[in-house]
Amino acid sequence: MKMGFIYAMIAMLLWGAAPIFAKIGLVKTDPLIGVAIRSIAISLILVASLAIGGGFNKLVSTDLKSLSVLIAEGVCAGLLGQYFYFKAVKVWEASKVVPIVGAYPLAAVFFAILFLGEHLTLAKGFGTLLIIAGIFFLR
Repeated sequence: MKMGFIYAMIAMLLWGAAPIFAKIGLVKTDPLIGVAIRSIAISLILVASLAIGGGFNKLVSTDLKSLSVLIAEGVCAGLLGQYFYFKAVKVWEASKVVPIVGAYPLAAVFFAILFLGEHLTLAKGFGTLLIIAGIFFLR
């Protein structure tokens, strides 16, 4: 079995469990505080991992463009996206929020065409239509 498949399955299971923790954790917690708690915990684990694995040298030698773009990605996904995801999970059913949030490939296809010059193929177009149909049925 290919390791990529195993890693993908592990990620799927972990991401599938995460909304359950979020829904329970946000019952008495503001979504912004939830994002802060999540981010602080992740940051501490990452700092420890870098310290143990000797990754600080790679971190400080990252070029400015990569650093800037990855910071922007973190703000979009790790801060703002996570915040609005927590807001949605707090006030709506996790079983409806997760598939809609999981439709992010729809936005990624649009942005990739717009900003990266990628082309819309028949497969991408069909997949995009399926995502739109799924969101329609969930609302």
